Amino acid sequence: MKIIYWNIFKLGSSKLNNKMNATSVANGLGNNLNDYVVKVATGDAVWGGATSTTPVDALLIIELVSGGNKKDAAGSGACIRVLKALKAAMNTVVSANAAYVYDYVPPKVIGPRETVGVIYNTVSLTYVSAAAMRDTANTFLLPRTAMWARFNRVGTNPVRPLNLIGIHGPTSSPPSDYRNAVAFTNALNDVAQINQTAINPKEDTCLGGDFNCDPKNYYKVGSQSKQRQIFGFADLKPPYAITLANGTKTSLLKSFNAGGVGGDKYLSQPYDNILTVLPTLVNAPPVLVVDLVGNAPTYGTSPAATFNAARIVSDHLPMSVSF
Repeated sequence: MKIIYWNIFKLGSSKLNNKMNATSVANGLGNNLNDYVVKVATGDAVWGGATSTTPVDALLIIELVSGGNKKDAAGSGACIRVLKALKAAMNTVVSANAAYVYDYVPPKVIGPRETVGVIYNTVSLTYVSAAAMRDTANTFLLPRTAMWARFNRVGTNPVRPLNLIGIHGPTSSPPSDYRNAVAFTNALNDVAQINQTAINPKEDTCLGGDFNCDPKNYYKVGSQSKQRQIFGFADLKPPYAITLANGTKTSLLKSFNAGGVGGDKYLSQPYDNILTVLPTLVNAPPVLVVDLVGNAPTYGTSPAATFNAARIVSDHLPMSVSF
């Protein structure tokens, strides 16, 4: 099972047709944004240095543009056009491989004109349901709630559910203000399907996306001698495993910095992550950054152009987990 989460900044149907730069086209990294994304998702050999050449069983797209503002309403407009286009292109690529046939989950609005897109492999996963998630008080998380897609894994007896949950947390303002982002990560624990307190045995779950913070970030409460720090994700451990090292940068600078600041020529902040609950595994699988810049085949000869190609797509790198 291979899953990729990718925050593709404000992805709408017009952006999907954006042309990539000459370096990307000439070296087979992708002719337009659609082609670039599909090559990464389906494990094209050209991206073998960045991710495995195994196609995904699920691709979750964070910041997918949708019509509507009412949470849990059906997504409409751009998100449907994008999902149809990506599904068709991915199926064309894997048409000779009977182990992969893609479809998409009916999207649900999670915030103002936004949803999470979920494309999945029907050979390995049977779709069950989708929802914009509510907490135990039956309210949606603010400003954008979580998107939940529930599947059954094909060929398991007894049936093993798989929950894929997409997150786009509130924006933080590093390095001084992580309050909203950190508080949101801990509020996720108030969602019954996420905390799994009443679910035994625990169900396979991947909780991922753009959290706008990582577990080392915090905010302070109280004053003077009673002041304490509230860290991100503190309320989700356990049963959740976090295998990505704290401080791992997953977002991109606004422009390529040839000199590098602190050694970073293209990386910005540690914002993206995937948390897992996989009770049948002894050890939680590693979560990996799919580095489409430094691990691209063109980086050695054309570092700035390689960065610019990735930046056409998003200011975030994809995240992957396999199990």
